[in-house]
Amino acid sequence: MKLKFILFILLAALSTGGFAQLKIGYTNVEAIISYMPEQNLITKELTALRQKLIEAQDAKTKYFQTKQEEYQEIAQTQNVTEEDIQKMAGELENLQREIQQSASRADQRLSAKQAELLQPLLDKIQKAVEDVAKEKGYTYILNSSSSSASVLLHGQPQFDITKLVFIKLGLPVPAELEQANGGSGK
Repeated sequence: MKLKFILFILLAALSTGGFAQLKIGYTNVEAIISYMPEQNLITKELTALRQKLIEAQDAKTKYFQTKQEEYQEIAQTQNVTEEDIQKMAGELENLQREIQQSASRADQRLSAKQAELLQPLLDKIQKAVEDVAKEKGYTYILNSSSSSASVLLHGQPQFDITKLVFIKLGLPVPAELEQANGGSGK
């Protein structure tokens, strides 16, 4: 969807002769986030939440296994009816369904917490990108992150503004970024 939008803009600019006025840059949002000091706190908080959710899930799984063993022992050692076996099987199925639903809710909760914690960082980066774009006369800035959200397939190093965004955020520019594009980001 994003790629179609960008292609539409580029084609529109070409067809109207406005391409000479179009200046497109790019930055790597994931790289910037990974160097922000707040990222360490976010990672610690998400790790703690993940561990808490895993422990809760493990307790439910252990309860299920205990019930399953208990029902198997009852079925083997006592005189039980077909109705009793079906009742026990139904209870185990319900427990298993609860475990699966709980795991799904835990994943959703973790994702929501991650989004909540990252939003202030994304807002800071967005502001810095907008400031750099305005200062340097960029019409569009694309995201070159390696995730599936990336809309940049190729870019010339001189249009990479990642270094400028680091500077705008008051973050030290990583050495590998300096070496990767020769300190460009004009």
